[in-house]
Amino acid sequence: HCPATAFHVPTTHKHLRLPQPALSAAPNQLEQLADLTTISIDSGDLKVIKKFADTGFITDATTNPLFVAQAGLSGDPDYQKMV
Repeated sequence: HCPATAFHVPTTHKHLRLPQPALSAAPNQLEQLADLTTISIDSGDLKVIKKFADTGFITDATTNPLFVAQAGLSGDPDYQKMV
């Protein structure tokens, strides 16, 4: 099981829950935050990382290697390539 996803803002060392991407023309919270700082996703869930990396606002990712190793050793093919 992959850990819950949070964003880590290196300049303040606080974790923020991610808003869902907005469909309107108004900037959402993620876009507003990306204008102020670099946003790094802290997750071992590859699907979550891809989802938010595809927004263009996430430029870095980090995780606990143990979570990735456990997922790979459990037989998950997406993670086996990394173990």
